[in-house]
Amino acid sequence: MFFGIIFSMKLPPNTTEKPPLSSQEIIDDLQKKLAEKEKKEAHYLNVIKAKELELKLLHEKFRLEMARRYGPKSEQLSEDERKQLSLFDEDGDINQSEQDAIKDDEIEITVPAHTRKRKVGKKSFPDHLPRIDVIHDLVEEDKICHCGECLKSIGEDITEQLDIIPMQVKVIRHIEKKYACSKFEEHGVVQAKKPVSILGKSRGTAKSVAHVAVMKYQHHLPLYRQEQMFKQLDIHLPRKTLCHWLIKASRGLESFFEVFQQHLLQCNYLQADETPMKMLKPPEPGKNIKQGYIWVYRGKIKGHTIALVQAKWSRASTHLLTQLDTFEGVIQSDGYIAYEILAKANPNIHLVSCLAHIRRKFYELVQLQKKSKQKQKNKVGKAQQALSMIEKLYKADHLAAKQSLNTEQRLALRTEYNLEENLKAFQAWCEKSINQVPPKSGIGKAIAYAVRFLPKLKLCITRGDIELDNNLAENLVRPIALGRKNFLFLGAESGMQAASTFYSLVQTCKANQMNAFEYLSYLISTITRHDSTEELNKLMPFHSEMVEKFQLKKSS
Repeated sequence: MFFGIIFSMKLPPNTTEKPPLSSQEIIDDLQKKLAEKEKKEAHYLNVIKAKELELKLLHEKFRLEMARRYGPKSEQLSEDERKQLSLFDEDGDINQSEQDAIKDDEIEITVPAHTRKRKVGKKSFPDHLPRIDVIHDLVEEDKICHCGECLKSIGEDITEQLDIIPMQVKVIRHIEKKYACSKFEEHGVVQAKKPVSILGKSRGTAKSVAHVAVMKYQHHLPLYRQEQMFKQLDIHLPRKTLCHWLIKASRGLESFFEVFQQHLLQCNYLQADETPMKMLKPPEPGKNIKQGYIWVYRGKIKGHTIALVQAKWSRASTHLLTQLDTFEGVIQSDGYIAYEILAKANPNIHLVSCLAHIRRKFYELVQLQKKSKQKQKNKVGKAQQALSMIEKLYKADHLAAKQSLNTEQRLALRTEYNLEENLKAFQAWCEKSINQVPPKSGIGKAIAYAVRFLPKLKLCITRGDIELDNNLAENLVRPIALGRKNFLFLGAESGMQAASTFYSLVQTCKANQMNAFEYLSYLISTITRHDSTEELNKLMPFHSEMVEKFQLKKSS
């Protein structure tokens, strides 16, 4: 029966049996499947590697951002770091000859006996401060010796203490006398008039306004804090009143400030920078605060510094084109593209880049490597190699600054220390290294930035007046950034104009080592007596007469 059942089974119609595969066909089929599997595995491995690289780059980016936000702001290298960098050659390892020299030095060096530097006493107070003598003497009974003879003075010991008198506030009463004819009343009344002031009927004097301006724009003290300080003196001065004082004074100085800005075009070398600042815009639907920018320009006029600060609504290149449309000379800045647009629009402008910006990108990477647990000993990375070469570029300028050399002497020192050769060597190293690192990594971006902007430093080889970096302009930005943290935003158009005026005057005074309070007091009180451009020029904070008149007092 079982065999019968098997025999009775029939194949479906139109169905044919497949011939069995040969051994070679089976092998080919298995090899094909294996190749497809290896291809998929290779694809997945590439995806994993790409994700790992992406994760590594994101981790590096995160650490860089954390270091910028919470790490130390100083970019100076310690003496130990400078010595370590000097040990490495361009290939990143220690030369054998250098290793031998180090070993020889370790064997042959003799350590001198330890000597201590004599402690320097406390620095005396400046000579220009008034002295009040308080004499401490013996009573008459104590001036008699126990033997009965009178004691004679053989000397004295003098110690000085600093005493501070709090801010003194007084009210100046302007009494305008009236006169009339005692015989004929119809002849009218004659009255003496007080001097005309740009402050109009304001209750603040020129010194009051200068004090408020210096406290806000030099010492970063917001108006609401100044209001509280006046309250402690039982003086009611709302911040709105203080704000009106500054705005009224800036409007009175408007023509003066226009002449001030025109002097910037007399410079043949400018440093420029910009920083964000919140601006209070007239009410708009849903938004009253706008992101604006503070633009700063720094130059020299007859040996004295001019610093122009402008508050603008944006970072657009149109502000540069408007301010520097007729400028002829060199502009040094960071890599912001607006300056390249300006240079294309004005062929009389030559751009110079900033070595500090190039150095900063490598420095940040070196600081990250220090904290990395995977740092290899006795092996230096490309970031450290770059820092070592940049130190060579700065060597002449650092020495010139220590010796207070002029621009011609600094240029000679740059030639002596082979600035041109070192700059070319660094450029060649960057062009070689850029193909050896991932382009999206931190070191890749740093090298790419250096390759782009190093050629724009060539003018420093032939001109000693041009700095290697833009730090002088950045020094103008730092106090503005500090004030930004305190008063958060600037007012509308009138507040922006006041900030531009007083920031420019205060920073120019500071750069020329002038007393900003004394200068502003003099300017606000006397500006109405000067109308012509020639007279206004003599009031500029970079004019030699003003610089000499309001120079900060120094002890001899």
